[in-house]
Amino acid sequence: MSIMETMEKKQRVRYVYLVIPILFSLIIYAQGLSGGFVWDDRSLILQNPIVQNPEKLLQSFKTSLTIFGEDYGYYRPLSIISFAIDHLIWQKNAFGFHLTNLLLHILAVLCLIYFLHQLFDFTKAIIASILFSAFAVHIENVIFISGRMDILATLFMLLSLICYLTAKHQSVFRLILSYVLILVALLSKEIALVFPLVFALVVIQKFSRETWKNHFKQGGLLIGAGFVTYFLLKLILLNNVINTPGTNIPFWSRFLNIPRLIIFYLQVIVFPYNLNARHYNFLSDRMQVGMVIFCSILLLMIILAIVRIRKKWQITFGWLWFLIGLLPVLNIFPLYGITVAERFLYFPSIGIAILLAGLLPEGLFSFKSIGGRNLLLALILFMIFANNMVFAFMRVPVWHDEEIFFRTMVIQNPESPLAHHNLGHFYYRQGNWASAEEEYKKAIKINPYFPAPHASLGDIYFRTGQYHEAVREYSRYLQLFPDAPNRTATIARIKELQELLHNANNE
Repeated sequence: MSIMETMEKKQRVRYVYLVIPILFSLIIYAQGLSGGFVWDDRSLILQNPIVQNPEKLLQSFKTSLTIFGEDYGYYRPLSIISFAIDHLIWQKNAFGFHLTNLLLHILAVLCLIYFLHQLFDFTKAIIASILFSAFAVHIENVIFISGRMDILATLFMLLSLICYLTAKHQSVFRLILSYVLILVALLSKEIALVFPLVFALVVIQKFSRETWKNHFKQGGLLIGAGFVTYFLLKLILLNNVINTPGTNIPFWSRFLNIPRLIIFYLQVIVFPYNLNARHYNFLSDRMQVGMVIFCSILLLMIILAIVRIRKKWQITFGWLWFLIGLLPVLNIFPLYGITVAERFLYFPSIGIAILLAGLLPEGLFSFKSIGGRNLLLALILFMIFANNMVFAFMRVPVWHDEEIFFRTMVIQNPESPLAHHNLGHFYYRQGNWASAEEEYKKAIKINPYFPAPHASLGDIYFRTGQYHEAVREYSRYLQLFPDAPNRTATIARIKELQELLHNANNE
């Protein structure tokens, strides 16, 4: 057999390997294609005039992310446009939106293989991609339609890195394309703000020390141009460059809680037994000081272990990627809305996949003598993979429809007023007002100062003709939430009801 034929045979074998991570993705997520619109999907897609009306598409560049009337201040026009394109094709058929999420995820997996092949050997690239495909923590990105934003940002960052790494003789077209992809990633989600650090990490891995300076200069121009364009768009179209949400959590509490967050995110990737749509209790108070200390010690031990095996640079590379990816979601700068979420891990989890693949011995798949220690390590990694597959397969049905989703949220978070309110709101939309009223009252019992269920109770009493009770609940809502976005409409509703009550008393 000639050298050329041997190379072609190896290439065909590699194409077969590409099927493996795709197959695992399909096994996990295909069951989610029959699901519906859940949670934020209702606001971001079904009730979003930009998504519903193609002629308003450009308005996405002039508005920040708003969910159920609450402006979060985030700038993600490309993600909103992706929803609008889906709606143009599929209308209100959730299958098409789920299919797009799955295809984007598979494309991200393929890009990850190609990208990692540029940095490490092909076998390690395939293993890392298989692990990445199996991580159950990605369910919130792939099955939850609104979780697409992290997939888009990750995909475009990987494509930008690929364009740069494969640009021959400093190809101007490839470099310009890399700049465009950086910008598109930023316009998809703010996780792309870590791109400069990721680029620096990739340059250190890929290129010789003598060429670092040139790559940093060239990459700095591309990244700088992308960032300047992004911030100019925000300044001109939103009159806002940096969103700084307020928080009642002191900086030092957020800072001291970082080790606990890192360990939690690491655990939920490696052993995802506690997947949850809402994760609570991440504030540092007296009851949690012991946990913060324990996690700090554990994190220090992990870092020391990685330093000891620093000769395997792939492990250090993966760990640094993970930490860099977490920077925007560690609450160093406070997040608005949900402060801890599994969907935040789509990009950082690439680092853990790289790290775990780097732990495998070189001769494992060539049947060389690798010793009992390495076999044990391979078995542990297989158990991590198998656990993720099992938990993922069990978790996907939870996101199938809103009733299952909100019931599960209440079971997992029985003391959460928001969980009960969300379930009540589902019942309200179904016309099951008795069950809705029961859930709203549970939410108020847990937290009497939570305003939303008071307004929702007011809606039920208005519909059922209990006008005195409706006025009481609407008034309490405005008392608790004086700056409510629907304040004017609520006041008008109260006046309408008071007039009806006055007329009824005079008859």
